[in-house]
Amino acid sequence: MNAERIAFEKAMKDRGEVSPATAARAGIVRLAKELRSNGPITDDDTWDGPEAQRVYEQFIAEPPSAQRDVSVDPHTCTFCRKVTTHRLQCCSRCKKQAYCTKECQVSHWKAHKKECIPIEELSKEDTKRLPLTWEQLEEFGVAPGKSLEVRFIHQEPHLRLIALCKDRAGICKRVAAYTESRTIPGFTTGKVLVWKNPRFHGFLDGSSGARIEEEDLVNIRIK
Repeated sequence: MNAERIAFEKAMKDRGEVSPATAARAGIVRLAKELRSNGPITDDDTWDGPEAQRVYEQFIAEPPSAQRDVSVDPHTCTFCRKVTTHRLQCCSRCKKQAYCTKECQVSHWKAHKKECIPIEELSKEDTKRLPLTWEQLEEFGVAPGKSLEVRFIHQEPHLRLIALCKDRAGICKRVAAYTESRTIPGFTTGKVLVWKNPRFHGFLDGSSGARIEEEDLVNIRIK
């Protein structure tokens, strides 16, 4: 199973929906019909149909940070993947791999030593801090001084902007605009939202993600 399909399944599962991976070609067409906010899908469309393909590609798209080295993440243990709100201890040589315990570091060393490069030899991009994932933001609750980067995947049909947004880990959650205009200036499906000092929010319907207020707009960038 390729990475795109895995991310796609995870996103669907996060929404509580059936994964199209189990429904083959016809399933993707049905998914496209559900996500037809930018145009209708006809019964004659196939997996290779342009509209079905467009919606599929839109749904699997990830934010730019997904392409970066995920080891530069001080809030997730490289070995056991435990998420914490404090900065974990990193490998003293490369400063990239983070560990929650000495045991995790020792257990991971056999694999890590093959790629452990002294920090002096790494580029600035290789050591750049990653934005938070949805899971990490949920752990923080409120994260001053940090940022969340997600891609707008699908706009839901509501009076205010409510959009399904994917983080760098491939997880989708909802972003709702509780602003005066009931939207986020610059919003377009497919663009990326970067929010400094983000907050996690649980909605009344049991879903979760982020609720953006008017005063939050100064800390939001759409790109």
